Amino acid sequence: MPSTVIIGGGLSGLIAALSLQEQGLDYTLIEVKDRLGGSITSRQQDGYIFDGSLFAVDQVGLLADYGLAGDLYPLERGFAFRHGAGALIDALGQRVTGTVLHRMAVSSIGQLDDGRCALCMENGLMLDADAIIIAAPARYAERMFYGYIPEASALLRQYRYD
Repeated sequence: MPSTVIIGGGLSGLIAALSLQEQGLDYTLIEVKDRLGGSITSRQQDGYIFDGSLFAVDQVGLLADYGLAGDLYPLERGFAFRHGAGALIDALGQRVTGTVLHRMAVSSIGQLDDGRCALCMENGLMLDADAIIIAAPARYAERMFYGYIPEASALLRQYRYD
């Protein structure tokens, strides 16, 4: 069975993991932080909920599958989470059944002689996989591609965030 490594445990990485899982494919999810969610964080303090990033949804159909349909309140355009956007990450993370490696960083990627992908980790470990999904910000993906596909690295380096 082919193996896939997903780099980045934010919303995109979680969706990729769950999509592979639905297809019965093996995967390993690598996240540099000690938690899933990327920039999506929520914390409660003094009876208030603070989200670490602006996050709203405009389609709520799939949220019912995760038990979150009743956790939304309407905005002018879209919906926000009553208990913070972290509720979405928690719901998705609970469904992930593949291997999850926290506090691990990929320093570079390459290709092995047999065509498989190689991932060099910052702690000195090397992983191999049939495929890699990079669900990390461009500024980090650029460094991973630097020695493998310099052209991709150069394009990612030019990417500008709003």
